Amino acid sequence: MISTRGSQVHQDADSFFRDPAQQRSQIVYAKQTRERQVFMEDLREYRRQLEKQAMKTMKKLVGPRWYQVLSVPQRDALDKLAQSVYQDLLEGRPTRTSRIIHRLGIFPPPKPMDLMVANFHGSDDPKKMLAHLFFLLYGHSIEGKRNCYCFNAKLILSAIYYLGLKNLIELLREKFKPDQDVAPTPPKPRSKRQPPHPSPYLEKSIIPVWYPASPKKFTPLPLPNLDELNEPYVDSDEYRIRVKPPPPPPPLPAPKRIPRAICDKLAGVFNIAPSQVTTVTMKTTMSQRKHQNNNMTLEVKKKTYGICITRPERKSCRRKLKAPTTGVTNAQYLIQGVYTVGRRTVFVLGSVSVLPAEGDLIHGGFAQIPTGYMNIHLGFRGYPAPPPPDPCDCNEKWQDKILKYVKESKCYCGHNYDYGNEGTFPPDELPYFQKPTADSPYQFNYHTIFDIDGKQLFVKKEMKKILEGDSVIGSKKDLVVKKKEKEKKRSSKTCLGQNPKPSQYLKCALRLLRGVNVAARLPDVHLAPELVEWMRRRIAGPLGPTQRQAYLRQTRELQTMLDSITPRIYGPLLTKNNTEFRGASTWTHKLKFRDRFNKYSCEYRRQLFRCFANINNLFWRIMFLPEFPDKKFREIFFSYLYATSDDLMLMRPYSTFETNDRKERLMSRRMICLPDGYEPPQ
Repeated sequence: MISTRGSQVHQDADSFFRDPAQQRSQIVYAKQTRERQVFMEDLREYRRQLEKQAMKTMKKLVGPRWYQVLSVPQRDALDKLAQSVYQDLLEGRPTRTSRIIHRLGIFPPPKPMDLMVANFHGSDDPKKMLAHLFFLLYGHSIEGKRNCYCFNAKLILSAIYYLGLKNLIELLREKFKPDQDVAPTPPKPRSKRQPPHPSPYLEKSIIPVWYPASPKKFTPLPLPNLDELNEPYVDSDEYRIRVKPPPPPPPLPAPKRIPRAICDKLAGVFNIAPSQVTTVTMKTTMSQRKHQNNNMTLEVKKKTYGICITRPERKSCRRKLKAPTTGVTNAQYLIQGVYTVGRRTVFVLGSVSVLPAEGDLIHGGFAQIPTGYMNIHLGFRGYPAPPPPDPCDCNEKWQDKILKYVKESKCYCGHNYDYGNEGTFPPDELPYFQKPTADSPYQFNYHTIFDIDGKQLFVKKEMKKILEGDSVIGSKKDLVVKKKEKEKKRSSKTCLGQNPKPSQYLKCALRLLRGVNVAARLPDVHLAPELVEWMRRRIAGPLGPTQRQAYLRQTRELQTMLDSITPRIYGPLLTKNNTEFRGASTWTHKLKFRDRFNKYSCEYRRQLFRCFANINNLFWRIMFLPEFPDKKFREIFFSYLYATSDDLMLMRPYSTFETNDRKERLMSRRMICLPDGYEPPQ
C-alpha cells in the first residue's frame, strides 16, 4: 500500500504559500480592472444621457404630438377632398371620400354612415368634415389635448393642419400687417431746364462709375398695435382630456360557508326523525320476450323512530401523496420506492444522512458504470459553529428607568398611562388620512397608524406650512398677504406678458383665429414648424451666415446621433416567430391557413409602416428644411415616403442604411471621369 500523506502535505503547503510578486500583480490587475469597469459604466451612463437629450431635442423640433409629415400622394388626395365631398353628397354614398380616406392611410377605415354624417357637417369646408370625423371616431373634439395620439388621429389632425396652413399664413400676414399711419414722403422738386448750348462740345459730360452692390441690412417691418392680442387667458381656451382613473378593484369573494350538517356534528346536535319513511316503490320486472308481461309489486316499509345524525355526503377523491419527513431540518435522505402496507401508502427510505449546520459536499470524482457516469460522494466538510453572542444587559440597564417613568406618569384614575405626556391630539392633526385630489380618491395612510409622536407631528405640520408659503422668514400674516398678491397677479395674467417671444405672439394671434379657421383650433398648433418659422422670419428677418452655420452644425450632430441609435430603437421591426406557420399544410386547411397568413402579414406591414413614418418624421425636422428651402431635395425626400401601408415594399423596405449607402456611392463617383463605353456594375 502506497502512502500519500507526504504528497498531501506538499500540496497543502503549495496552496498556502504564494509568491509576493504574483500576489501583488493580481491585486494591481484587479484594481485596474475595477477602475476600467467603473469608467465604462460612467461612459455608458453619459452616452445614455446624451442620447436621451438628443431625442428630447428632436421631438421638440418635430412640433406638436400629433404632427406628422404627409407624403405627396397623401397631399394630392387631400387637395381633392372638397370636390369628393360635394359629389358624394349628390350621389348619396361616400365612395370617393372613402377612397381618399384610404389613400390618407387610415386603417381600419371608418364606417360609411360616419363618413356620410361627416360629409354633411363639412359640406362647405373639408376641414370641418375631418374634424367631425375625428369627433365620431374618438368621442371628443379636436381642441382636446392628449398625452399621446394613435397613428390614425395623427393623420387626421395633420390633414386638417395641411388644408388650413395657407389660409392661416394669410390671416397671420393680415394680422401682423404694419400700420399705414406713416405720412407720405413729399415729391422731389423738379430742376429747371437749362437752355441748350450752341455747340454740343460745350455741354458737361457725365462719366458713370460702377460701385459693387453692398448688401443692405434687413430691417424687419414694425409690428402693428397688438392691444387686442393682450387679453387675459380664459379657462376654456385650453383643456386637457384627463385619462379616466382605473376602475375600483373587484369586491372580495364571499367567504365560503360550511355546511350546516358539519356545524351540527361538531356541536353535538342530534335530529330525532323517522329513520325509515313509508314509501311505495314500484318495481317493474321484464320477463323474457316470449312471456311479454309486466309484474307490479308494492312494498310498504314500516315507520320507526330513532336518533338520526345528519352526515355530509362524502365525495370520493384521490388522496395526494405527501413527501416523507424525518423530523430533522438538515437531513438528507434517498427514497428507494413507494409501497402499500396494510392499505396504506408508505415511502421506503434507503439512506438518511444528517448534514452539519454549515458545510459543503466533498466531491471525490466520477466513476464509469455501464449505464453512464456516477459521482463519488466522500462525505461533508463542516465549518466550526459561530461564536456565541455577547451577553445583553438591556434588562438591567433599562428596566428600572421604565418602571420609574410609568409610576411617575400614572393618571388620576389609576389604570391609564400617558407615555408621551402631551395629552390627546385633535382628530384633524392625526395624519391617518390623505385628503382627496382631482386624480386620487380618499386614502388611508398605513405608515402613520402607530406614529403618535408629538414632536414629529409638530415638525411635519410646520414644514407643511413653510412649503405651502412663499418664504420661511415672516409671520403668518405676511405669508397670507403675499399669497393673496400672488393670486391677484395670476388672475390678471395676460397673453403676451412683459417681454413676449415669437411663440407667444403666434399663440395669442391663433387664439383670435379659432372662429375663422378650423386648423387654428388644433392643440398646440403654435408649435408647428411652418408657423414657427414664419413668425420668426416676420419678427427677426432671414437667417444670417452665422445662424445658418449653427443650424447646419446642429443638423449634423442630430443626424449622426439618430443614425447611431436607429439600429437599436427605430430600426426595422423583427419578424414574429409564430408557431402557426411552421410545418407543411395539407389541402384540408389550406384556405384557412392562407387567410391567417394574409392577416398576419398585413399586421406586420402596418407596424413596419408606422415605424418608418415615425423615423421619417424625425429626419424631416432635424434637417431644418423651412430654414433652407430646396425644392429638388423636398421632391427627393417625399418620393421615399409611403402614402399608405399598401405601398410598402415588404421584402426590401426603405431604410436609413440604404440611403446612407446610396449617398456614399454617389459622392464617390461625382469627381470621377469614366471612360467611354464603361458601364457601372449593377
